[in-house]
Amino acid sequence: MAMSDITNREAMRLLLIESLVNFSGNEDLRSMDPNAGLQEVFDSLGHFTFLMSLEEQFQRQISDDKFTLTHMGTINGILDVLSESKAVEPKQVNS
Repeated sequence: MAMSDITNREAMRLLLIESLVNFSGNEDLRSMDPNAGLQEVFDSLGHFTFLMSLEEQFQRQISDDKFTLTHMGTINGILDVLSESKAVEPKQVNS
């Protein structure tokens, strides 16, 4: 793994944690183990809604089969899926 990949993953991890804290309103999540299950943080609808918001924020297209607790049930799992997901162009707003 190249140093730039490590740096990018670390930047993504920090942004993901900020998003998680902002979405949940729980500051304690900043120190959450990245391998701990997010089912303790969200109910299933909250988890799905949070994951959907990540597509736009990270400008990624996440395949439907990855929207599961198996793949995206932890911070590290979400980072793995985001890293392997296809980048998309940001939506343009017409004036």
